[in-house]
Amino acid sequence: MVPFHVPVKGEKLEQARDALEAAGTPRLSVEVGYTDAPEPMQITTVLARAEADDAVAAEAFVREIVGDDFKVGPAKRVGD
Repeated sequence: MVPFHVPVKGEKLEQARDALEAAGTPRLSVEVGYTDAPEPMQITTVLARAEADDAVAAEAFVREIVGDDFKVGPAKRVGD
């Protein structure tokens, strides 16, 4: 198994962040940016770390946790 960084994007990323934390999956960072939404500062990306055999498996693992409402990937091998 190899470590991968897997970005998660979409709306209501607080839910993705909370799901990853509840599952015990390391969340490396949360990127915050300005948006046109009523609250101008919002989470734009959650970066998770997943141990998997390949990038596809890492993305599938994270998608299983956060659900299909989010864009998951592309996963990048740690160190690349």
